[in-house]
Amino acid sequence: MFLNMCNRLSIILMNIFHVVKPQGWLYLATTNPLRPWEIHYKVPFAHYLPNKIFHWLMKKTGKYQEDINLQTSWQIKSLCKAFTRIDSISESICQYPGRYRLHIQPWLEYLLGNRPKAIYKCGHRFLLTFIFMFQKNVLSQT
Repeated sequence: MFLNMCNRLSIILMNIFHVVKPQGWLYLATTNPLRPWEIHYKVPFAHYLPNKIFHWLMKKTGKYQEDINLQTSWQIKSLCKAFTRIDSISESICQYPGRYRLHIQPWLEYLLGNRPKAIYKCGHRFLLTFIFMFQKNVLSQT
């Protein structure tokens, strides 16, 4: 599922929460709207505008494909409050790509793995994609 294509995201996430088993996990990835370059329409900065104005502008310039509703990481986290555990793994994937079966040159993996985690936290806004793991607790309401 592509979250940026969903118009009623809160309802969709609520339904997903109901079907996830107790102690089950939800893996969720979404495009980072904080990057200066919007990757769907390939235009810089226009996606910082309110959605209606952004879509109108894309229609006027002939680039419109479909409505895109980009969510920041804190918006995603607030929409998924029903889950008892929320882990952002984007930074970990960048720091340790080999653990996630990403094949890169050994020298680059060494270089990435020997940087302080704070560098990845600060660079969070420039990541292409936000990747989260949400866990549902046994005691959560269904």
